[in-house]
Amino acid sequence: MTLKEKVLFHQIHPAKLATDVGAAVISLYFLWQHDLVIGLLTHFTPPPIASAAVIRFADLDSYKTSRLGAYLAGYMTPTAQGTRLAGDLITVVAAWYQSPVGILTGLGIIFAAWTYGLAILTKLREVVSAPVPNHLFIRPNFPMGSYSRFDRGAAETRAIPARPPRGRRGV
Repeated sequence: MTLKEKVLFHQIHPAKLATDVGAAVISLYFLWQHDLVIGLLTHFTPPPIASAAVIRFADLDSYKTSRLGAYLAGYMTPTAQGTRLAGDLITVVAAWYQSPVGILTGLGIIFAAWTYGLAILTKLREVVSAPVPNHLFIRPNFPMGSYSRFDRGAAETRAIPARPPRGRRGV
């Protein structure tokens, strides 16, 4: 497994997730109390240490081959990671200003960044599994050079216009 893959898949390791959540909860408490140094240290120190430890010592191959790993590989883009970071910073600032709505907004942004691929997949499944209305069904009829368009059961045949010959015109 390459370093790039380890950096990607370590994000779903339980130890890393527990460290991120635990550090966030504890640091937001200290930031709410306006203890800036301890709040920032508890928020920004444990996650990189946990990341380094997981990347160095954990076996991440099973995460790579899991369904969650496949989702992560497809949808955890740098933009999604940046959005997660923005949501995290919003929660930090909101805790400092003692704004529950701000904290919930930041958490919502983080949640959306983690799950936006699920919305895309759900929409794709809806589109793929949706029945095609009869009036949109077009069946080519190649031998006759025309196509049939079924409009509420009645067939109507229209000729496909022929392409002009390629080459010099007017010769």
